[in-house]
Amino acid sequence: MVSEIAANPSTGEPEWIELADRSGTKTNLVGWTVDDGTTRRRLDSTAVLPASGRLVVAGDCERLASWYGTSSIPCAKPSAWNALAVGSDRVVLRDVDGAVCDSIEWNDASWGDWPKGRSLERVDLARTGNDPANWIATSSPLGGTPGWEGTPALEPKGAGIRLEMLSRKVVPGQPRALVRIHAPWDLHLKAELFDLSRRRAATLHDGRIPASGELVWNGAHDGKPVLPGAYMLLVEIGSGSKDVQARSREWIVVTK
Repeated sequence: MVSEIAANPSTGEPEWIELADRSGTKTNLVGWTVDDGTTRRRLDSTAVLPASGRLVVAGDCERLASWYGTSSIPCAKPSAWNALAVGSDRVVLRDVDGAVCDSIEWNDASWGDWPKGRSLERVDLARTGNDPANWIATSSPLGGTPGWEGTPALEPKGAGIRLEMLSRKVVPGQPRALVRIHAPWDLHLKAELFDLSRRRAATLHDGRIPASGELVWNGAHDGKPVLPGAYMLLVEIGSGSKDVQARSREWIVVTK
């Protein structure tokens, strides 16, 4: 199933399509095609969709890795790339027999203007079809969240909680304030870092919100520097682990 689409014909960002598995079974997509309803582009030998995971399809995987600052994004190249139009276009995913597995079609009239420099991500993977309400712009300043489930914004249950991103790049050994937390001082803050395989890479904070109101991290976990790459920062705020009042997922890039 198509889970995210980045169409950026005039902003300089690489274009790509993200596929997500809902079956819980690894799927070899070699011989599958992606098309716009006319010209079919066949996926190459690197096209393997992990069980319950995601795979990015892009015309230039190397440029995609460079743009996001990591080589760990699972990416497959089609035989050629059909440029994605933001005004009106279509993406069709077909299996080796040519059967349509997913089809997304958008246009300005029903979807509105494409968010400049952003991707659109499917909110509920169980809902198929072209419902524009099921597609939202991601909040990542890099243009999207390829290989990872993104989030449009903070998901608050309580009032008076807001996060302000201060920086998205960290160099190990150089402490940097990543997030400013606007919330009651006595709430609990848990911040964890996950890689693209959804493995926990670091715990940045697990306790009361810092007196400074800022989440500062030095790029290390258990005294060892975290490997360079793109990570997902999960921030949860509440009165405890069983009472999360607000949750947000944001991109962080660790560089050398």
